[in-house]
Amino acid sequence: MRAAASAALLMASLAVSAQQKVMDIDAVPGLRERGREAYAAFLKTLPSRAFALGDQGFTGWRGGEGTRGAAIAGALLNCNELARNICRLYAVDNEIVYARYTQFEEQSVKLRAAIRERDFPFGDYGDETRELPETPRSADGLRTLKTVDLAKIMASAVRPVLIDVAEGEPHDTLPNAWWIKGAGLADPDADIRRRLGVVLEGLTAGDKTASLAFFCGDARCPLSLKAAQRARELGYPNVIWYRGGVSAWRDARLPTLESIQSGQVR
Repeated sequence: MRAAASAALLMASLAVSAQQKVMDIDAVPGLRERGREAYAAFLKTLPSRAFALGDQGFTGWRGGEGTRGAAIAGALLNCNELARNICRLYAVDNEIVYARYTQFEEQSVKLRAAIRERDFPFGDYGDETRELPETPRSADGLRTLKTVDLAKIMASAVRPVLIDVAEGEPHDTLPNAWWIKGAGLADPDADIRRRLGVVLEGLTAGDKTASLAFFCGDARCPLSLKAAQRARELGYPNVIWYRGGVSAWRDARLPTLESIQSGQVR
């Protein structure tokens, strides 16, 4: 009984400590006057809630949502629009999550080094070359890469911008991948295309010649194909479609990380 009571007190203490950290506006990096006002408004809302930070002091937030996912989506969508770039979540409910982005980036650097040392006994992995009803084996205007080829490019000095367009919850993803939800949805929604263009402009610093590589869960997932085609429509000529996705990457025994979302375009 005493052990259970002690554990409950510890959990309550940690919850109070976490909430106190979230309440500290001065701890939020890069906030300008409007950002401080936005954060103060965020703190007045009830969960589910989320607050996101972009470059140059831009922010986005959403509160009083029915689910954590809806709050995250709303905060990132608002921030992406204002920053015209990817954004990073600072707080979700009463938890500060900002440090996870730095951890992801640091781990990605280490895992890229491991990729350089990887040998590939096979030429293809997963279903990346199989005939499947959900996706074609290749698509006009896109460079379709297999796992071996993408791994070699990722281990080189000049890497493509990796974009994960999977939907749903956090999942395994590739090192250095930006998770942008909504980019591959099939809806005939002009706003998806426009918002994707805004985020890509930021990710590439306005360089339309930049190489972009889109992927999702596996070769049966059509989201990456649709997103890649949208990028082509937006004027990016060097677009890669990694058809095999995370499943093929894992089949090749290549390292993954848990995804953390940076974009929402629908």
